[in-house]
Amino acid sequence: MKSCSSSGDNISAPEKTWFVVWVKSRAEKSVRDSLTSKGFEAYVASRHEMHTWRRGERRKVERVLIPSVVFVRMTKKDRLIIEDTPNVCAIMLDPAKRGLRSKGLDEYASISDDEMRLFQQMLMQDDVDVGFTNHDFAVGDYVRILDFDESCNRAQIVRVFGDNKTYVGVRVSFLGCAYMQVPLDRIEKEKEE
Repeated sequence: MKSCSSSGDNISAPEKTWFVVWVKSRAEKSVRDSLTSKGFEAYVASRHEMHTWRRGERRKVERVLIPSVVFVRMTKKDRLIIEDTPNVCAIMLDPAKRGLRSKGLDEYASISDDEMRLFQQMLMQDDVDVGFTNHDFAVGDYVRILDFDESCNRAQIVRVFGDNKTYVGVRVSFLGCAYMQVPLDRIEKEKEE
């Protein structure tokens, strides 16, 4: 981080972080372009694909993968500039910090630079499909399978594919990991103690 010195003191510049900005439908690219022209680093999760029109015309188009979302690298003080941008609806608040809002401490959902770089690299891979899921199960989480016997219903998430394919497994000594696909409505995350 760069720092400025004035009269012998080191004052750090505010650290920029990636935030999630909600925008109007189909305005992702125009908001990105507008914010970029204002000096912000803005990113739309998209892919370039070849599209064939009815008349047989083929053209490469940018397809938005997360509708109504633009990622913006900024400081929290930049909030007013971002919210004043045409077609911007709001900056996403972190759902895990809801209780802080009642105390006047709005906490925004942020993404680290490392996570954002990895995400961008994933989307640049033309030969690999990148899927999104809106559930909070992750590989390694321990879950209960709801309709299994109480004494043997603890399993671990071993694979997650999109919103509809979640695999749980059990490690069997010397054999590896046995796993099966389980619908999301049949599992629940174990409560942390």
